[in-house]
Amino acid sequence: MNELLGIVSKGGKFDWDVQEYILYDAFSGSNPATNTITLDTPVPVGESFTMVSLCVSEERGKNFLVTAELQTPVSGEWTEVYCRREDSNGFDNYVIIKVITSKFFSVQMHTRYGYSDSAEPFTYTFSTVVDWGKTFLVGQLTGGENEDRCTAVFESTSTTSFTIDKDTDFGETISTVTYIVTIDYAGAEVEEISVSMSGTTASANLANGQSNTWAIYTFYVTERDESDVIPLGKWNGNSQYDFSRVTSAGSTEINAFFITIPTLVVERKSFDAGDFPPQTLISETINSATVGKTLINPVTPSGWGNARPDITGVETRERHVSLYHQNSTTVQYRRSQDVSNANIFLSFESITTE
Repeated sequence: MNELLGIVSKGGKFDWDVQEYILYDAFSGSNPATNTITLDTPVPVGESFTMVSLCVSEERGKNFLVTAELQTPVSGEWTEVYCRREDSNGFDNYVIIKVITSKFFSVQMHTRYGYSDSAEPFTYTFSTVVDWGKTFLVGQLTGGENEDRCTAVFESTSTTSFTIDKDTDFGETISTVTYIVTIDYAGAEVEEISVSMSGTTASANLANGQSNTWAIYTFYVTERDESDVIPLGKWNGNSQYDFSRVTSAGSTEINAFFITIPTLVVERKSFDAGDFPPQTLISETINSATVGKTLINPVTPSGWGNARPDITGVETRERHVSLYHQNSTTVQYRRSQDVSNANIFLSFESITTE
């Protein structure tokens, strides 16, 4: 028995299941715009979480980040995902919803909808002690009139709490969904590292990084309406994770979780994708993977995308890239817009159970 969360230890080799759903031009309603997905396969309550990868399908529009809340339990299983974009604003999204499930996860979920960002920082207190050496946060955020103001750090603050912090209040209406994921598997480790960027580069140095360590990070920017300060993260060996941005304006504050689970196989991809056409599916070859067992990790879990342009002045919508696992050797990605003719640097991870 794990006394920290009251989890009964489970035997066997680590395994998970991954479902992917594509939403295209599928949001309706006004502030918020929403869509509800009925899961093909319901997933156990307390063992599942979601991630989001997206791009915007039209040149107009401002905020297009999406939260994905598991909901509607039936006989102990979630049957739906409630997808929410706080600002409707008359445009379309191309959204990939990823649902990840494992009996070796113990997952809590916290939601807050339609509140002013003047309420930040917000601290959530658990009723039980959390072991942050085996726990990571999947923080999702949507809101407001302007996506550049819609950034927040999700970070642990004590053994009984975590905090959502936006730093600067812009009078926006925001919503958040947070999954608190504890891994109950022998040898699993989570390392949490905070990084402050005042220049164009910064690094997180891991104490125990492995070849199969993978990353999830959230961030906030202090430079208002400035998409150039949004970071790209990529691996530099097993013990260093580098962040870069195309300007040194203001600061970018980052909180990253580095997750190591024995028996997972992680392939890291970082490359210059070039000035590829918008709204066109591009294929990237990966090593052998299995649909339903491989997570194409978007790294930033609410849809920011782990990507950056090679020039300054690129609008935020141009740098979003959606990632979809097509088959055993191919990942497809899609770009939002290309008004500025910028090359896009892209980084992601293909994570597979052995």
